[in-house]
Amino acid sequence: MIMIKINKVNMIIFGVIILLGILTYVLTHSKTLSIIPFIIGIFYLLESNESK
Repeated sequence: MIMIKINKVNMIIFGVIILLGILTYVLTHSKTLSIIPFIIGIFYLLESNESK
């Protein structure tokens, strides 16, 4: 099992990215566009965990 360490800064950035995803979905009603911020957010979390 992989333990992911999440500090507050990463959590805030991830939250903002999720909000951006929800906003893009509400504004464009396009599921494809709203998935992009989520993917970026997941990649960001993985990258920030590997850099430690």
